[in-house]
Amino acid sequence: MNAVFISVPPVRGVLRDVAALLTEVGYEVQHNPKTPFGGPRLVVSAEDDHVFIFNQSDPDEVAEIMSEPLRQKRVAVLVIEYYLLPLVKRIIEALADDAETTVDNDHGVSLRGDEFVRRLRADASWDWRVVTRRE
Repeated sequence: MNAVFISVPPVRGVLRDVAALLTEVGYEVQHNPKTPFGGPRLVVSAEDDHVFIFNQSDPDEVAEIMSEPLRQKRVAVLVIEYYLLPLVKRIIEALADDAETTVDNDHGVSLRGDEFVRRLRADASWDWRVVTRRE
């Protein structure tokens, strides 16, 4: 399973509000208040895929660019765990298409949310999990 991290203003990191937004744009969302993994998480489904979304409160578990703002409680960090790219890309578009967010794909790219979404839209086949070498 892979993960993407999205830092958002604290008021936008509340899972019930994230669930409401994703439901509003057409996703099936289940809220699991207690899981064997610790805190609550969302299960977001579409077609034959799903992702898990939860809050990360440990600054040591996020990208360096997010750790200090998280420690100072200036941001909330949403973690999206996924298997396939198409659904996670659409969810990133729904949650992070603005200058107040930062997206870290956990594969070396951290961009302001609107820049990350712009890159997604410019190259629909972008698979950030694949490292390409320039010879």
